[in-house]
Amino acid sequence: MLRVKILLLAIIFLPIQSINQVNAQKIAEISRNTTNEQLDSDSDSLTNSWETNHQLNPYSALGDDGAAGDPDHDGLSNANEQIHATNPRNPDSDADGLNDGWEVRYWLNPTSAIGDHGATGDADRDGLTNQEELFSNTYPNNPDTDGDGLRDGWEVDHQFSPINTTGYHGSAGDVDTDNLNNFQEQAADTNPRHPDSDGDGLPDGLEIEHGSNPLDCDLDADADGLENQPELALATNPFNSDSDGDGLPDGWEVAQQLNPLSVAGIHGANGDGDADGLGQLQEYLHQTNPHQADSDDDGLLDGWEVQHHLNPLSSLAADGANADPDSDSLSNLAEQGFATNPRNADSDNDQLPDAWELQQQLDPLLASGEVGTHGDPDADRLTNLAEYRNSTRPLLADSDGDGLDDGWEVQYTLDPLDGFGVNGANGDPDSDGMNNLIELQRQTHPLQATYLVMLPLAQHSY
Repeated sequence: MLRVKILLLAIIFLPIQSINQVNAQKIAEISRNTTNEQLDSDSDSLTNSWETNHQLNPYSALGDDGAAGDPDHDGLSNANEQIHATNPRNPDSDADGLNDGWEVRYWLNPTSAIGDHGATGDADRDGLTNQEELFSNTYPNNPDTDGDGLRDGWEVDHQFSPINTTGYHGSAGDVDTDNLNNFQEQAADTNPRHPDSDGDGLPDGLEIEHGSNPLDCDLDADADGLENQPELALATNPFNSDSDGDGLPDGWEVAQQLNPLSVAGIHGANGDGDADGLGQLQEYLHQTNPHQADSDDDGLLDGWEVQHHLNPLSSLAADGANADPDSDSLSNLAEQGFATNPRNADSDNDQLPDAWELQQQLDPLLASGEVGTHGDPDADRLTNLAEYRNSTRPLLADSDGDGLDDGWEVQYTLDPLDGFGVNGANGDPDSDGMNNLIELQRQTHPLQATYLVMLPLAQHSY
């Protein structure tokens, strides 16, 4: 019986030894054909060599040594570190300041610090570098992380949250209350934190509304002489130089203490507050003072000077009170006083100079009747024109007081201004024994001894 048992045991153990020998041979063969890099002793999907190279335990699949481990706390498991060829012991394998896990999450290369993959890269062109995207918790591959229509970089630059769309952080926000929302501010490149981006005194929204450039610092947008800020204070239109449409620029009206929003009375184009004959529009055009009738203080009213083409801002030369541009012996001041034309020596065009008419107490502005060219107010049979030409007096029939009418003397070529000698009453130029006075009384010819005038004397114009 004992012999049988021993025999059976021998039969049983022989094959097992043979199998182990075979297995050992096979394992040795596998070991020879398998490199250390391909071995995964702990079956954690991490090769022994990779684990060994990175100070992990190739015989442990637990904790930081396993596939799910993250010994550098960069957000990448060991399995992903192996796949992306990153260092599981260094959270920033390429030393670009960007966490490996963050780079992998946003499709950046965690082993490259060059170009869009580096700290200064801006793959989504939103104005934020990758490092800034990391700190701002925004997406480096999406220019508008919160989807509010505002670029992440723009929001960060202007102290808005790029991951918040509510309140003033969103596209409809208007934190500077300039009537431009954030979306419009971004489009216009204006400052959403400052209502007047260019500092010209006009809110950005108002400039956009009127087609003005909110980035062009023009302190007087309508060039009316009134700066933008005072325009807003006065409720005038900073984009219209003449808010009330009266032809007078707002700035001029304000400077002259007129109402730039009224066309009534002295505030309108035809108003004449200083009663100088110039309406406000003319005062503006001639740069005269609408509150001073004589802007240059020369004694001549501005309106009168303008009417007669004199300079209301100059008291010198031909424009002054004592000048006589028409050479009629009347100064400008006198011409103004008599309402004559300082540019025309004969204001009424009756061939009688103004100065002569005034001297002879005729009307220099009336060319008809007794004071006109053909008038004879002294009934001396000389018209006013003849009186002027002969230097006689139109209101005195006998200018030299010799008892002989001027007309009679002129008719017979005697001198009406000489009352003595042959020209006087006692003169007898024809030596007929009758002096001139008798010749006049008898209507005889004082220069012809036998001449007898039978007809009445006619009126003469010479």
